[in-house]
Amino acid sequence: MEDERKKKGAGPIIAGIGLVILLASLYVTSIGPTAWLWKHDYISKSAFETVYYPVVSTGKRYAWAGKSLMWYIQLWVPKD
Repeated sequence: MEDERKKKGAGPIIAGIGLVILLASLYVTSIGPTAWLWKHDYISKSAFETVYYPVVSTGKRYAWAGKSLMWYIQLWVPKD
């Protein structure tokens, strides 16, 4: 009986962890479309910088993250 309770209890925890990972991934990958919106004046620079401050600051701190971030953003907003 106790083993069944433990098995049932792990499901929501695993689902919660999966949800957190999914939402974090969506947040990071949404920077590309949002950069496109900023480039085409649909949102302000200050709004972009505020929302994506954690992502941009990570890119500035770690060179590999910055290169990856710039590569991804350029898929959405090619350099002029």
